[in-house]
Amino acid sequence: MRATAVVAVIGYHVNPNMVPQGFLGVDMFFAISGFVISNLIYSEINNNTFKLSNFFLRRTKRLLPSLLSYSLLVGVVSYLTLDLKNVIETLKTSLYSLIFLANVHIARYLEYFEPDSKSSLVINLWSLSVEEQFYIVLPVLILLFSKATLKLSTHIYLFISILVISIIFSFQFTFQSIPVLENIFLSYENYLFYSPITRAYQFVIGILAMFIGQIIKQNKPRINLEYIRYIYFLYLPIFLSLITQDSKNNTTLVLVLTFIILSLDISFPHELDFLARPLIFIGNISYSLYLFHQVIISGARNLITYIDTSYKELFNFNNPIFIFILLVVVFSISYLNFVFIENKLRYFHSNNLFKSGLFLLILILGLSTSFLGIFTNGFEFRSKELVSFNYNSDLTFLSGTNYLQINNENCMNREMLDNLCKFSKNNNNNNVFIFGDSMMSSMLSGFASSELTNKFTFYEYTKGGCPFMINKCDYLVNNQKIVELKNIKDSSIVLGGRYQKYLDSPNFKNNLEKTFEVFGKSNDIYFISPIPEPGVNLRMYYFINNQYPNVIQLKHFENSKRLNQIIDDLEIENLSIIFLDDLFCEDSSCKFYDSNYYYFLDHVHFTYYGAEKAAIKIMNFLDK
Repeated sequence: MRATAVVAVIGYHVNPNMVPQGFLGVDMFFAISGFVISNLIYSEINNNTFKLSNFFLRRTKRLLPSLLSYSLLVGVVSYLTLDLKNVIETLKTSLYSLIFLANVHIARYLEYFEPDSKSSLVINLWSLSVEEQFYIVLPVLILLFSKATLKLSTHIYLFISILVISIIFSFQFTFQSIPVLENIFLSYENYLFYSPITRAYQFVIGILAMFIGQIIKQNKPRINLEYIRYIYFLYLPIFLSLITQDSKNNTTLVLVLTFIILSLDISFPHELDFLARPLIFIGNISYSLYLFHQVIISGARNLITYIDTSYKELFNFNNPIFIFILLVVVFSISYLNFVFIENKLRYFHSNNLFKSGLFLLILILGLSTSFLGIFTNGFEFRSKELVSFNYNSDLTFLSGTNYLQINNENCMNREMLDNLCKFSKNNNNNNVFIFGDSMMSSMLSGFASSELTNKFTFYEYTKGGCPFMINKCDYLVNNQKIVELKNIKDSSIVLGGRYQKYLDSPNFKNNLEKTFEVFGKSNDIYFISPIPEPGVNLRMYYFINNQYPNVIQLKHFENSKRLNQIIDDLEIENLSIIFLDDLFCEDSSCKFYDSNYYYFLDHVHFTYYGAEKAAIKIMNFLDK
């Protein structure tokens, strides 16, 4: 089952269109982990051989060495395929995984189902951290409860209670009722996906399957369980069907299927021996495979974005030969890590891994590459043809980005009016609220660093991945945030970001109209028409090709025309549209740099100088 789970996840990361529910392999992993670890703990408790220190030592020797060798490869691939902030966040995630907090860190900068997640080398680490958090809590819980009673039914009731609590905590009203959850995970979607609380029920399903299996064995049922093993003839096609069809109910069905297989403790039928050997092999190396597939697949995907177009027919994820070669590399590297790192150090003769020269080597190299990338602003030294950052600015920025900070706290993702970052030199009453996503957040320095702050007071109201729009992200009509925004009066409201990604979503026009209605008639609303984007990291493109790409933006102008027509049809009197196309484009050809500066840090976010260029034009419009 581990084999089918990891193959499903790999399939999803290679081509999510072909395996749209492949990520459910992780849900299966969690149930299997609950089954295996609880079975181990209860067996040792019953035999009076369980020691908490030994349990944690075994988990450390099992997991830590491969995490370090993985971190080393992540550092190398980051150098070759990522830049600036992406390098920093990627390598920080690697480090957080060593203390089992990668899920919390990832939740603060990346949504799993956002397009940007495809380029992440470390998005898979969230589940390993959730699993380790489970491994820390479960043995302590079982040990404490076992001292009170070993009665099987009582333990079953305990875990059924945990399952119910986990499901209750998965509802949005629970998330909104506990502010600390939003402080940690930033959004309900990230909380639901990355939180160990909302995932606990999946581990418990495995634990309950273990209990049911024990009851079946003790009661010696009359039916011949030997024939039950033929359920595998149904399991494999059913599981394949579930992961290749996009449905909201598939999570439940996968977990029910996993529960049945685990609780009946079904052995593989000899008629399927031809599948057994490869599945056993994949199952044995599943940990290394789950780790290393992500960095290799995403690294290849990132590199493809920078290669010359003449090679893209060969190097693309629609070419089966390329996919085959890529999978051979994935399995080869995973197997080598399994043999020489994972298995070798898992069974190292001493409990002290620091006595192993191999462990010390991967520890030093893994940590060194991570810290090098972080403390050089994301390997900024690789390419310095043009300037991206203004190191003489009085403003404070998040490392590797153009996102502003005040008192070392990010200005993005603050959503209550009394907590917004404010930029003003004389506390004037000309208030300008900047709403948008991370693209707009990267533009804020253009307003905050200029002399405009003598005349205007700027407030940043931005959320990563979420241009401000009613019924998108967690901007719901009657929630507290939206009600509070209705109190803004006699101000200028600037709305911008990647609204074009919502163009084909249901009720787009209606949701956009409701968004403008939030600000009423007493404010002047300025909507920034979709901004041309380079679509590729120019620094990285130059680093690999020694030239800049020729960017043609036909799709951009098509989307802008559609969106602006929708806004015109709304006929809102206090709404104006601001166009920034001519800052970067002439006809459909666009250039996102000049002889001195880059205007974009990556495919979509501004540099200091790009932000300055955009902000000046916007404020000239407002001034009129």
